[in-house]
Amino acid sequence: MYEKYFKLKTKPFNLMPDLDFLFLSAKHREAISCMEFGVAEDIGVILLTGETGTGKTTLIRHILKGVKNDIDVATIYNTDVSSEQLLASIMQEFGLDSSFENKAQAIKTLQAHLKSLRMLKRKPLLIIDDAQNLSLEALEEIRLLSNLQNSVRMLIQIILVGQLELEAKLGDPNASSLAQRVSISYHLLPFSREETEEYIVHRLKKAGGQPTLFTQAGLDLIYSTTRGVPRAINLLCDNAMTHAFSIKALTIDAPCIKDVLKENHSRGIRAGSSFQKKAAIIPNNTETPQSKQTDTKDNPSDWQADIMHRMDVLEQLVSTNKKEFKILLKKERQRNDKLLLAYKNLKNKYDDLKKELSTKKRMQTSLPKRKSLVHPISTDMRVAQLVSQKNR
Repeated sequence: MYEKYFKLKTKPFNLMPDLDFLFLSAKHREAISCMEFGVAEDIGVILLTGETGTGKTTLIRHILKGVKNDIDVATIYNTDVSSEQLLASIMQEFGLDSSFENKAQAIKTLQAHLKSLRMLKRKPLLIIDDAQNLSLEALEEIRLLSNLQNSVRMLIQIILVGQLELEAKLGDPNASSLAQRVSISYHLLPFSREETEEYIVHRLKKAGGQPTLFTQAGLDLIYSTTRGVPRAINLLCDNAMTHAFSIKALTIDAPCIKDVLKENHSRGIRAGSSFQKKAAIIPNNTETPQSKQTDTKDNPSDWQADIMHRMDVLEQLVSTNKKEFKILLKKERQRNDKLLLAYKNLKNKYDDLKKELSTKKRMQTSLPKRKSLVHPISTDMRVAQLVSQKNR
């Protein structure tokens, strides 16, 4: 609708994942590196988590686009199923007959197929998206699959992709066996303020638009509202461009974004759903001290909504910072453990070399001194020899 007005080739902020508009922040590149390393090294179970709308599914599609020809991929998107239905879906994805009399027979059939793939030097890869919806029984099914091994390695490689609830489920004592099989775990964080601006400019350029369409104040409000979640950014920017088109604005500033946030169709834009609930608690006719003291055209509901929005953003930022701190703390502990292990290895090598040098030194000091076979010639004798040679 607004493409012609802004001279665009296409809409820049579609909600559906589109690899043509893929933007890789530093966090996304790191996540891809972890996933690709895990697949290349064939290390077993890989875990990718993140908030709703942070781009997990887009990353998986990007990884699938670049998989080698020797990898057989089974991708599961429908996870609100029983353990038997999950097993049947996996068999279907690998091209097997999913009708079986009992689970033991199905596992045996799947195991034979995976062994045949390994014998052909092919790598079976199972990717389960929205894995947070899996029941504990279904997660146990995944654990059983991870137990399928040959003499060298696991028969199947597994990538679990899900929201934060997935980590909570893996923390359940009943799922501890599967959690212990996770070799690589990465939590995808939302964009920072700078990355949010880069993301918006990137998509505008891809669509043929002007990178300066959004003002800095507008970008600030977009970030504080969406907290850097890509899907929420897309929804808010698309609505903002529609609103700017309707009022014939050439730039999208903070007042334009505020107008969008006041409209009913902006629900779901804010990362988190508590804003609308909190705002609805305060009646629209409530008077505030500031509304009595100041002469303003804004009605009380706008003032209340703005205050509640700021409270909501503050709570969400605190929550996000806590999560980021925990993740950073976990990574730092892992890094310290690796450094400590490396230090211990170096110290052991140093001690071994020190012992070896000490042993050689003792051996050299213990050897008897050899007597010289050359007899020393006195000075007088040497002079006599020289005189005799001269007289000749």
